[in-house]
Amino acid sequence: SSDLVVGVSLDTELNDLKRFLTLQDVPWATVTAAEVVNGKMSREGGFDLPMPAKCGVDAIPFMALGTFIAAWCADRFGRRPVLLTGSAAVALSGLWLPILLTGDSPATVLAFLALELFLMGITFAPLGALLPELFPTRLRYTGASLAYNLGGIVGASLALYFAQRLAREGGLTWVGYYLSAAAVISFLSVLSM
Repeated sequence: SSDLVVGVSLDTELNDLKRFLTLQDVPWATVTAAEVVNGKMSREGGFDLPMPAKCGVDAIPFMALGTFIAAWCADRFGRRPVLLTGSAAVALSGLWLPILLTGDSPATVLAFLALELFLMGITFAPLGALLPELFPTRLRYTGASLAYNLGGIVGASLALYFAQRLAREGGLTWVGYYLSAAAVISFLSVLSM
């Protein structure tokens, strides 16, 4: 039995819950909610759910690991180099998206999500310290708060829309290109600071 629990199961279909709990063995307990549409689990994402949801929850500790590593590196080497390294790594990882997410292998889905969440931790950790530095002292809190929240709300909501549209129209390869392009823009933005 594991001491670490990473989520809560809201699945109501017994067969899906059994399958969810037996997909793979990781050293921490994981449970999650599956998307339910009209009383049935949705399979519109191209995967036989709940496998991707479980893999996503299983990968969460990798984000925490990336956050701790990035925080240590940012203190030691600076926030800018960590963000540049993280953005470059995300740009490369976008090219792996169609390779690792094509098929029904829980191992490859878990590997990709673990990598992406690790890189998310790498890129998010230094932001809390970097954003306030961009603004004069009397505007520091307002500037950092607005930049972070508007970036998250506007950027994140549009990213999901574009990724779904690209997946539907052109497949996962185009979603990978989109991820890589966004990372290149982030890299160039940090480089210009």
